[in-house]
Amino acid sequence: MERKNDYIIGKMFKGSLMVMILSTITATVGMLVDGIVIGNFLGVDSMAAYGIVSPAFIVTAAIGGIFSSGCQTLCASRMGNGRMKEANGIFNLTCMIGMLVSVLLIVLVVLFVNPIGAVLGASGEASNLLPMVRGYLIGLAIGFPGMILCSCLQPIMQLDGEKGRAFMSVVVMTVVNIAGDFLNAFVFHGGMFGMAIATTISYYAGLAVLFLHFTRKESFYTINLKDIEWKESGNMIATGLPTAVNRTCNTLRTLILNRLLLQIAGSAAVAAFSVQANMNNLFGSIASGVGMSTLLIAGVVVGERDRTSTKGLLRTSLKIGVPLVFASAAVLFIGAPLFVRMYVSDQTQTYQIAVNAVRFFAVSMPINAVNQVFVNYLQGTRNLLLANLTCVLNELVFIVLCAFPLSGMAGVNGVWTAFPVGKVLMLLALVIMAAIACRRMPHSLDDFLFLPKDYDVPKEDVIETSANSLEQILRMSDEAKKFCRSKGISDEKSYYVALCIEEMARNILDFGFNDQKKHSIDLRLVYKDEGLTIRIRDDCKAFDPKKWIEIHQPEDPMKNIGIRMVSEITEELNYINTMDTNNLIIRV
Repeated sequence: MERKNDYIIGKMFKGSLMVMILSTITATVGMLVDGIVIGNFLGVDSMAAYGIVSPAFIVTAAIGGIFSSGCQTLCASRMGNGRMKEANGIFNLTCMIGMLVSVLLIVLVVLFVNPIGAVLGASGEASNLLPMVRGYLIGLAIGFPGMILCSCLQPIMQLDGEKGRAFMSVVVMTVVNIAGDFLNAFVFHGGMFGMAIATTISYYAGLAVLFLHFTRKESFYTINLKDIEWKESGNMIATGLPTAVNRTCNTLRTLILNRLLLQIAGSAAVAAFSVQANMNNLFGSIASGVGMSTLLIAGVVVGERDRTSTKGLLRTSLKIGVPLVFASAAVLFIGAPLFVRMYVSDQTQTYQIAVNAVRFFAVSMPINAVNQVFVNYLQGTRNLLLANLTCVLNELVFIVLCAFPLSGMAGVNGVWTAFPVGKVLMLLALVIMAAIACRRMPHSLDDFLFLPKDYDVPKEDVIETSANSLEQILRMSDEAKKFCRSKGISDEKSYYVALCIEEMARNILDFGFNDQKKHSIDLRLVYKDEGLTIRIRDDCKAFDPKKWIEIHQPEDPMKNIGIRMVSEITEELNYINTMDTNNLIIRV
């Protein structure tokens, strides 16, 4: 029999990657554009105020990240095991809680804007920055509902087959924000408050694009407050928590290092750190996108409790993600002077400090890509304790612990050096964690799966294979029949299982492989609790056999008799189309 391959998992990952990269910068695209305009037209003090506000912005993005990652993981998991109504209920729950929390955040910012600004750093020697910090905070707060809902809806577009809309949403946001920023700088002269309002308007413009998705009749996810799965609130928040922990640690790290940099070199170093943060938001979004793609697909394979696909996902994420991040890091390292010049003039003290900051960050990127994959993989496989621990170590502990002694030895450059050194320490920590989990030094990818022993059915109770030809399909069907008989299943039922596999796979081959593109069919047959479950996945054009039967029932009953026979002899037949794949779940 053909061994199950990673082709479809790889195709799902590649198809998801660009959308997820865009999704990860959705919450920060406004600040990216703001930073460029502020740095070039509003001066160093405005850039420092912009850097001071960034932790508050990251906290809000972290809250949105809880809802976004929690929602996408649970929705993907429910779709993976055919519980479609629950998936829609979790989606509606996320939208409702996201709206309530974002309104609460607006109230808190408006009421306590001065204390928040002081805590962020606009106090003491930097108290002159408070008016700019206050204006920027209030303007951004008005856009919190748009920002949080955009981050929640982006992954849903992927699950519901409209990744192009996710891309269009980011394009609209970026265009609107650029236009608004330049109008503010040259026409309205609204200062930092005006910059924030331009960002706020851009979020709502992007959100409007996403909401058009729900006007499509074929959309699976619908906005219906009656379907809210309130009981899943705790589960959704717990599942999304590592994303918030990640960003909260990023915020704490920024606060700590801002104060350290102020002591070492003043506002120029803080402004340079703001530039590095922008490069992190832009180029770091590639590593984050790799991680978020891992998280999304992990939700699907966890719903199926499929160890082989889980390992294939981790292998694919590292194989595709790390070289991609390495290439982008090389571009950033070489082009650092050009990228920094987008924010500050090369005649300022800040310029060379920022170039060094960006280059040290670029060195850390490939190492962090590995760490980021594991953080999201652990979150997607619901190993939440280890996922949260990894977030804290990776984003906060190792970098901060390195920054203080290194800054004593090398000044500002010591702070920048802490980034690659901290990421290397995290990589070593992952090896130690794997050694503890398997009670020996890890020597293969299996040792880094961190899966419970009961995650999957025993190997002898499952067969998995891939096919892309009629010969392989027939072999697949024959092996399934032998597998059933080895489990003591009657000849009649064994024949039915083989028939189901052959007929449905033949149908995929006949109607899905006729576009001259490469395709594959994955089979997974599981024997559990004296029952049989067949999962057939392909990457061809969408085809729902259940809907086909309903539509064509009045026609000649002999037409496509295989699909009709399968429908009649099975106990349950569910079809799910997600992430550009057809998933057929059959229980016999």
